[in-house]
Amino acid sequence: MDEFALVFNSLFMSSIMEKDIHIRWVWMGFVVDRDKNGEVYGTDRALAGRWGVSMPQFADALHVLSGPDSDSTSDKDEGRRIRKIGNNRWLVVNHEEYRSSEQYARQKEQGKLRQQAKRDKDRNASSRSVTIPSVSVSCDGDGDGMKKGESEGGTKQQSKSDKKTLERFEIFWERFSHKHGRKQALKAWKTLKVEDQQKAVEVAPQVGPWCLATDTSRKMGQGWLNDRRWEDDYTIPQKKRFDGRWGRDDSEPSKLDF
Repeated sequence: MDEFALVFNSLFMSSIMEKDIHIRWVWMGFVVDRDKNGEVYGTDRALAGRWGVSMPQFADALHVLSGPDSDSTSDKDEGRRIRKIGNNRWLVVNHEEYRSSEQYARQKEQGKLRQQAKRDKDRNASSRSVTIPSVSVSCDGDGDGMKKGESEGGTKQQSKSDKKTLERFEIFWERFSHKHGRKQALKAWKTLKVEDQQKAVEVAPQVGPWCLATDTSRKMGQGWLNDRRWEDDYTIPQKKRFDGRWGRDDSEPSKLDF
């Protein structure tokens, strides 16, 4: 059965982002394809074909990723990211740290969903049991008088709506990779319909990996929301080969079909 791997913002803030794009692409392949033990299996040619890079580029990426990195945010194994542990077997060095972060993120997300379900259940139960009081209206000479309780009820309802909007934004902001311009992004968020906010929350985690894979500059939250970029296609191209720029290098066609 196919599985998915969480990709955290910290991966986009490490020294790996200073490397050539084929090195970043191979690193992302190791992170996504590792098994529960942090291992990746495959011959060099098979992995190069799977991740869409040429053999020279794959060899260069292995040299960089398996070598020490003094600028790495991790001091484990001198900053190495992968280590060969056998014939056609590689280990992602910081797998245990990544796995702990993934488990924590899943538990945190599940907790938020449980809290949201409980709030929705309590709100539905409350709406079924509310008794609507009669409202007496006293008019002044202009006929504009209103009982104080009615006005306060409208304000309270608006306050709950604002709170829900902010809660949805916090989930979106946690998932969105480019965390700059929060105030402007929140302003744009408040103009969206609830269904659009939900779609933005669902698509947000795909933006960072897609930008990394396609070497595309990340857009700030305000512009991403105003332009309705959650409607874009963030499918990562699997068959592209790097030749120093985006596009397929037809001079070395892959003989493998993955």
